[in-house]
Amino acid sequence: MSQSIQLHTGTVKFGAGKAFTTQHGDRINVVITLANGEEVKLWGNPGDATLTALKKGQQCQLMKDQKGYKLITEAQPEQPSQAPQATNGNNGNGKRLPQTWSDDERRAIAAKTEQHAKFLRYCYDQINAQFAGQPLSEESIRTLAITLYIQSSK
Repeated sequence: MSQSIQLHTGTVKFGAGKAFTTQHGDRINVVITLANGEEVKLWGNPGDATLTALKKGQQCQLMKDQKGYKLITEAQPEQPSQAPQATNGNNGNGKRLPQTWSDDERRAIAAKTEQHAKFLRYCYDQINAQFAGQPLSEESIRTLAITLYIQSSK
């Protein structure tokens, strides 16, 4: 059985509003008009930051698989980590501030960055392998790899 994934571009017609009580509990939805004119409703929990961040008129990308449409999100900034902020830049009044990262912290950040890069490469290779022979553009492959990386990193 061949699995098919389609990428679509759309515009938010209606952002998330009030929560509706459904058989699945309280839910919110966003209505998106695809480039072909089709309207799609995306449902989520009332606290879903991904859906509540979408505003009327905003462009977005959707992925359609056998289960339906899913929003493709860009990488969200991670919550602040335990590592201190680098302060070797400007402090706003033109004065340089001293660097506060120790050598151990720099090595830890470098190691974590290398792990993320290797995992992103693994996601890219998996998408290439799973969709070999499919008519996907390089941009589609990258988008799917990034989506897989983000979803797996949650």
